[in-house]
Amino acid sequence: MDTSRSRRQAALVGALGRILPPECVLYRHEDTVPYECDALTAYRCPPLAVALPETAEQVAAILRSCHEMRVPVLSEAMRYRVVRWCTAASLRIDVVAG
Repeated sequence: MDTSRSRRQAALVGALGRILPPECVLYRHEDTVPYECDALTAYRCPPLAVALPETAEQVAAILRSCHEMRVPVLSEAMRYRVVRWCTAASLRIDVVAG
């Protein structure tokens, strides 16, 4: 595994852990696989992590943290996303209407 990716992922997961409950931060490969692609399954882009915020305040805090860490963010809503525009060094935020 790429150690720079591992370090970046650990830093991101640590930052997210200060904002979200543990069950709202996905970072293990088996948990993030569903977020690797959109309808074009031939193009896969594994995220560093997936955040599942529950409030607008959490979303704002996540975006601030990612901005400070220079981590690109790809948002999702209702399972729609365009992975072709992301990088493997990004965070996915899955926003579910409640």
